[in-house]
Amino acid sequence: MAFRFQTLVIVLAVTAVSAAQDPRSIDAFRSAPANAKQATLSAVVTGRTSVDVPTFEEYLRVALADPDWRLKDASLGMVGMLMMYARSPVAPQLTGPAPPGAIGGAQQGAGATPGISRLIRDPALVPSLARLEPQVRKLLDDSHPDVRRDALGALSILLKESSAGLRELLPVTTRRARTDPAPQVRVGALQLLGEASTFAYVSDPRPDVSRVLLDALDDQVPSVRAMALNALGRQQTGSAIPRVLEILKNDPDWYPRWNAAHALTMMWPYSRQALSAVEALASLETDGRVREEIGHTLQNLRRQFPGEYAFAADAAFPNLRRNDRKLSERPLSVTVFSQPVSSGRPPPDDELARRNTCAADVVVRGSVIPGGIFLNSNETFIFTYLKIRVDEILRGRNIRVGQELVYIRPGGSMRLGGTDVKTEDTSFTPLGAIYWRPQVAFLKHVPGFDAFMRSPNEFVILETGLARSTDPYSFGGLQKVIDADRFLGWVRTARCR
Repeated sequence: MAFRFQTLVIVLAVTAVSAAQDPRSIDAFRSAPANAKQATLSAVVTGRTSVDVPTFEEYLRVALADPDWRLKDASLGMVGMLMMYARSPVAPQLTGPAPPGAIGGAQQGAGATPGISRLIRDPALVPSLARLEPQVRKLLDDSHPDVRRDALGALSILLKESSAGLRELLPVTTRRARTDPAPQVRVGALQLLGEASTFAYVSDPRPDVSRVLLDALDDQVPSVRAMALNALGRQQTGSAIPRVLEILKNDPDWYPRWNAAHALTMMWPYSRQALSAVEALASLETDGRVREEIGHTLQNLRRQFPGEYAFAADAAFPNLRRNDRKLSERPLSVTVFSQPVSSGRPPPDDELARRNTCAADVVVRGSVIPGGIFLNSNETFIFTYLKIRVDEILRGRNIRVGQELVYIRPGGSMRLGGTDVKTEDTSFTPLGAIYWRPQVAFLKHVPGFDAFMRSPNEFVILETGLARSTDPYSFGGLQKVIDADRFLGWVRTARCR
């Protein structure tokens, strides 16, 4: 839906012509034909005509009531797009120039038209658009399917910050997904149901969205089945994997099969269930487009499959593995594993450098490469997987320069069964922006695995000749940064008893 709203203004900007009537006159706008109304709205949005927000609101109100379905549909696109931009934290960036090659300038985050930039800066715009909500709601029952579909999308954006409004909209959306006679409306409703952010804060009682999506897999229209698969993938509904695999194997149309393969990629927390089955189906597929997507799916699943590192996480953090329930079965969206952290006065930094060097099995200078976020072997906690590319070995054996060391720490967030789940251990301080930056890493071996975990201090960042600790409870002085060569000298000369 969002993509459609962004592109509508591009189309209107290209096709707009000056209205014969004075665009500042509401009476003239009301009496104009539909194509002239559309041209006037386009002129406002593209910045060729300037009107105040109340006048623009009245233009939209008239256009939404017009019998011409194209004008109503275009107006719904404007309402949704402008509300989305006005509430977006990147809205101030919209005043910048369009990137090279941009068509019409209506691109998310940059290069919006002057009219959009002016409108979204006006504090009166959001309440003005919100007042159109009853009229947009009436269009849910419009005779034209495109209008019904885009009314649903616009309404979801207008009600984004209203839990009561979204609670009311959710059963309407599920009903449209199940029973609307037009396939494009069912597709639009399923798309909304699959977007995690749309109904994320609607509390119980609520319809079983997964059940609606699963039922849509039996729809007679291939595009509807395909969107249901896409939505199940985005919701990461692991329980749907057997049904998704069945469609990948047996659906008569290539498009649902393609989306089944793509959905399995998005369900990566459950990749252990899907990987072997997708490998078995790869050789059976006859359509080249689907074979190509299955190849991408296998590549992604293999890359995201934690393999032995799920068991390494068990060994590194045995206290977290003792939980008797899977994260996907817990009612809370955030689980915190808290341990006390010392806040006492630390010794001098040279002594801390010695202690941390001696407490680590390996100390290297290098940079951290992002990895992934996975479940441990019994799915009771989440761990983060990183790699450290070695530039210099300061302590440790059987390591070579250029090697990438695997490092794991507890904590992270992912979607499980359509719910955002986060785990953290407060004894591990947030890493901050450590990726791709030069630093010193103090690491401990995970017994029995080719992987590492934290020692008392994890990383010290080295930049512009200075050293700064990522752990406020360890190298106290390094919070104010010190000379990097001096710090590295302490590490190199550390004498361990």
